[in-house]
Amino acid sequence: LGLAVRPADGQQTIAEARQQGAGAEVTVEGTVTRAYGDFVRLQDASGPTGASALVVRQTSGEFYDDVQSGTIAKGTQLEVSGTLSDFNGLLQINEEDLSDYSLQGDGSVPTPQDVSLSTLSQSGEAYESELIQVTGLTFQDASGTFDNGTSYTVEAGSETFTFRVQTPS
Repeated sequence: LGLAVRPADGQQTIAEARQQGAGAEVTVEGTVTRAYGDFVRLQDASGPTGASALVVRQTSGEFYDDVQSGTIAKGTQLEVSGTLSDFNGLLQINEEDLSDYSLQGDGSVPTPQDVSLSTLSQSGEAYESELIQVTGLTFQDASGTFDNGTSYTVEAGSETFTFRVQTPS
């Protein structure tokens, strides 16, 4: 993740795009860290945490079809253009707001950032949509199997947090 980010002409880093907020028209390039259901998370090394990320969501269309077929998958390098929107605090390019995208090749998924539960509790917004890893968690009332669409309470020391297992869509 420590690589310099130099966007091509007409592009912005994801951090620059995020700073513009909802309503901004942006063009960014990054690596897919998650392609699941209707959602793709795209990340580069431009943010204050060492990364910055953005969500692209489509429930139908060519982009959606490319996710479902595996053409867009973890490690895919993507350039996307569209208008940012905010859904319950999640900054994203949503549905018809995606105006264009192109595959730039295949790469490696960035290494997850090690983040403590305490840091997430205090400044989780700084890591929105970024690939992170939290170690040393204990699940309260763990049954051995996670159910889709279910929230679980996790703890590390005296900190507790809600861990959500999301369904595919």
